[in-house]
Amino acid sequence: MQKCFHCRFLCDVVRSCKKLTSLKLIDFYPCGNSIFQSQLTECLSEANLLKDLSISHPHFHLSSQFFTKLKLCSNLERLLIITSDNPEECILNIAVETFKKELKRLFVIYIRLGANTQKSKFLHNKLATLAFERPAMSVSVDSFSSPFEYSSRFPSIHFSELI
Repeated sequence: MQKCFHCRFLCDVVRSCKKLTSLKLIDFYPCGNSIFQSQLTECLSEANLLKDLSISHPHFHLSSQFFTKLKLCSNLERLLIITSDNPEECILNIAVETFKKELKRLFVIYIRLGANTQKSKFLHNKLATLAFERPAMSVSVDSFSSPFEYSSRFPSIHFSELI
């Protein structure tokens, strides 16, 4: 019962705050609670003025549904995701396409994935091409096993404001 209340509460807050520009969710649901994650994903479609989004939870699952809804946040400027998830390469490609084609205002991306350094490097290299197209963009992608290894031009002020 309590889990459902928290799920509904998040959606109620997002729906009620029509001018919501910043959302920070840190360790926001019990381990393995996919209901909360699906509710969060659904809420993103109503947060169209969102400029800053920070999600930090070890069990947050990066999915195609998440990126499908995230692209509706067309005003998004800064994104921070910290998770121990190791998404499939196809999901990382969807993420890059979302950032490239749909989120034109995005200029700060910080993503920390699980222990798989190959996936972190793959995502960083893909996003580095986006940073080349948008000179003001700051990108940092790393993994828990090698933090900050694939960082490029990431001002600490953004990190401290997002976390």
